[in-house]
Amino acid sequence: DGPLPFSQAIYGCLYYLLSAIPALGSANFPFSGISPGGLSNGTSGEDYWGHVFWDQDTWIYPNILLFYPEAACAILRYRIRTLEGALHNAREQGYKGAKFPWESAATGREVCPEKIYGDEEIHINGDVVLALEQYFCITQDLKLFQQEGGWDVIQAIAQYWCSRVVWNSGEENYHIVGVMPPDEYHCNVDNSVYTNAVARRSLKFAIDLGSQLHFVVPEEWKEIMKKLKVPLDKSRCYHPEYDGYCPGEGFRRGNELFILTLKTTALHVKCSSNHHSACMLMWRTSN
Repeated sequence: DGPLPFSQAIYGCLYYLLSAIPALGSANFPFSGISPGGLSNGTSGEDYWGHVFWDQDTWIYPNILLFYPEAACAILRYRIRTLEGALHNAREQGYKGAKFPWESAATGREVCPEKIYGDEEIHINGDVVLALEQYFCITQDLKLFQQEGGWDVIQAIAQYWCSRVVWNSGEENYHIVGVMPPDEYHCNVDNSVYTNAVARRSLKFAIDLGSQLHFVVPEEWKEIMKKLKVPLDKSRCYHPEYDGYCPGEGFRRGNELFILTLKTTALHVKCSSNHHSACMLMWRTSN
């Protein structure tokens, strides 16, 4: 139903997405993920050199998962297969657990040509866990977690968050400092609302899944999940992009819009709407 060009566009997009996934049962070569620019490499080094970003887990994967969950599982297995590289990344930065790379290739080690992105866009860890959580919600398949290494990824990322947070005695909560949000116009900020929200979400899934698998879940996970700061300005009823954010200040990608996928309470939707409206008003005024 609906306009034919719209349907054709959707089918065309799905065709190209599925073309990037290996055929079911194919084990001739290891799948190395989906790059947002494909595998092409332009004359000036554009198209991301075929590297894998959060685009794979956050934007590409859900569309495949809903219709072809078995095919989508290849993306999850790619992350599982590259866990060793993610463990190396965390150790190299002085943290425990696993830190998945901002730009990934065959090994899971960081291959981003600009160090600041690889060091600070740590929300990729939460994006990987969110993809695993979505798979479980759609399929209820525990085999991937029990027998194929999914739990190892979940556990390692939970350990990373626990080593990455710092306790703020003044606010009596945990902070995540020195990050770059999805809004890449700002770096070295504290408590990116999306980064912290997706970190808390991934800790919650680790706790819930661990209990379902009858594993002993560390109390530290529960403590940090409950007390991890997610910035909220109650007087204006909106979530600031990060600590110190000025309402109406421009940004590349709105964290607040992304966390609509993580929380769906009426208050949260109202806060998101208020923030987005203020920024759109600022944009119209300045243009």
